[in-house]
Amino acid sequence: MTDNGWNRSHEEKRIRQLFQRISHDEKFTIKIALGDYFPNLEGLAQSYMTAKATMNTANSKSRILFYQDNVLPVLIDGLQTDAWRSEQLALPIQKLMASDTKGILIKTLRAFFSHNCDSAQTCNALHIHRNTLRYRIDKIKQETSLDINKINERTYLYLSTLSSCT
Repeated sequence: MTDNGWNRSHEEKRIRQLFQRISHDEKFTIKIALGDYFPNLEGLAQSYMTAKATMNTANSKSRILFYQDNVLPVLIDGLQTDAWRSEQLALPIQKLMASDTKGILIKTLRAFFSHNCDSAQTCNALHIHRNTLRYRIDKIKQETSLDINKINERTYLYLSTLSSCT
């Protein structure tokens, strides 16, 4: 936020007011994505591009999407057009999909990441015991050859899950 710039809470309030005005008409669903704030007229195109990328990549059921809440998926979205990088990024999740025919390990991994790698929250969300989660994480490590306890490998797994969503 700058003194003469963009204010997230103000914009969110305006969008919610708009939704209230049109909520009676349920013939269509509206999603609004707000890009990053760039000052001046030249920044308008950049703001539009970040809003468009946010709309395309956000994995949320929310009707209001903010670039600031989706920075990483938006930034890696450009990798999708680079075939080699895109293929490399998808390798871990492809290995997992090949061995995980029921999708349990992938569901577990996505839940783990969506709960900020918090084991207790992940167990609660999946209604599983912590030993079950530990077993599944070990199985993910075995199938992908990536250790979720090492930051580079955890990040690679996370980016791989994002690349498979977009």
